Amino acid sequence: MPHHMNAVATVLALVLVTGRADAQVEPPSDSIAQNVLCISFDDDSEYLLAYDETLDLAIQAVHLGRGESEKDTRKCFFRMGEALARHLVFEDPNDPEPRYWYAAAMALRAAEEGGRTQVGLAQRAHEQARITLTVAPGHAGAQHVLGRLHAAVMRLSSFKRFIAIRILGGKVLSEASWETAESYLAAAARLQPEVSTHHYELGALYLDTHRPELALVAFERVLACAPMELADRKVHERAGEMVERSRREMEGEVPERAVSSRRFGRRRMGGRP
Repeated sequence: MPHHMNAVATVLALVLVTGRADAQVEPPSDSIAQNVLCISFDDDSEYLLAYDETLDLAIQAVHLGRGESEKDTRKCFFRMGEALARHLVFEDPNDPEPRYWYAAAMALRAAEEGGRTQVGLAQRAHEQARITLTVAPGHAGAQHVLGRLHAAVMRLSSFKRFIAIRILGGKVLSEASWETAESYLAAAARLQPEVSTHHYELGALYLDTHRPELALVAFERVLACAPMELADRKVHERAGEMVERSRREMEGEVPERAVSSRRFGRRRMGGRP
């Protein structure tokens, strides 16, 4: 059996074994799972799955990664989703869904990496999310990816941001601003109010820009959303903690990690909550 047939069969079996990331099954995190997940996909491999099945597999890989606690396994899931989605982007460049999941997988993996790899992934995710919006204006997922990337850049210290832009070549990152991040995330939350991660990222941005009243509303909306994936449970748990933090900040208590220079604007950056 050719290598790519073994790879796809193994990945498909893994997703089926883990219950397609439903709320009743925990994703694997042992060394065997890591070895299974770290599969190399060739760009020109001819997957033997139908188009929709391949897309579904890419989506499940991303969701499994979001719910995984082990970093190496998490990265492998994201690489898997990235490779499968990219294959479909080449097959049908005008379908926004594979392109969005390609961008989402890269953006999530960027958060796990460092240095030039992180910057490169962030830039490519940004590019693919922008293209998704040209194909499907108003795509909530693509807006979420762009908003999250902008916010992540603004959370860097000024020194790290300088390194990312000037040394590592992340020129597109120089366009980041809190205002643009908020615009994208607010649009995503408005377009898909049932998706908890949109509200969570928007709430985190509100805290970063010293607006705990708005943050509290956003985090309470997270708790009002029904979990759609296993990873959403973790989002709900964090949102519960952030509700309490928002209330404390409304009462004037500022967390130790908060930076006094954190402002709503392009040139002021603070730490992540």
